Amino acid sequence: MPSARKSLSDRIAHVSPSSLKKWRECPAMWCLHYLYKFDEDYGPKAWRGLAVEAGLDAVLFQRIKPDAALAIAQQAFDDKAMGEVREDIEAERMKLGDYLQKATTKAIDWPVPLARQVRMEAAMDGVPVPVVGYADYLWPDVVRDLKTTSAMPSAPRPDDLIQASFYSYVQHVPAEL
Repeated sequence: MPSARKSLSDRIAHVSPSSLKKWRECPAMWCLHYLYKFDEDYGPKAWRGLAVEAGLDAVLFQRIKPDAALAIAQQAFDDKAMGEVREDIEAERMKLGDYLQKATTKAIDWPVPLARQVRMEAAMDGVPVPVVGYADYLWPDVVRDLKTTSAMPSAPRPDDLIQASFYSYVQHVPAEL
């Protein structure tokens, strides 16, 4: 009689560097999210990251000045907030200018990227499904991934380094955070 129990590869098409991070942090939450499709609301801090990315996209692809890109970032944030008013939401919205300024200071001299949100996939020994990640920006000679954190760490976080090294491995170019 066949087993009713499904293997991991029957239930999940792939894993990602961020899903592996979730597994390391809390296997129970990983199971809820990836096996039982329980979706968490990531909230204002995640919205901030998406909004900064929208502003940076405008600077990189449309060559909009950083000051004008702030309005794009604010609109992206407001779209996620959907009119909800709370102190934590307003606090994150007020930080957009600082975060976008930090991101654009370095990026203003970069050429236009070849692509953004580039799907990268690799088979890895010991992992029964492909590892898939999405790098924020790709150039011919480098992959860059945007990180928005409250405080600039003295060194990159190990999980961020794992993610960047995965992108570097797949693209055969250096990766930067």
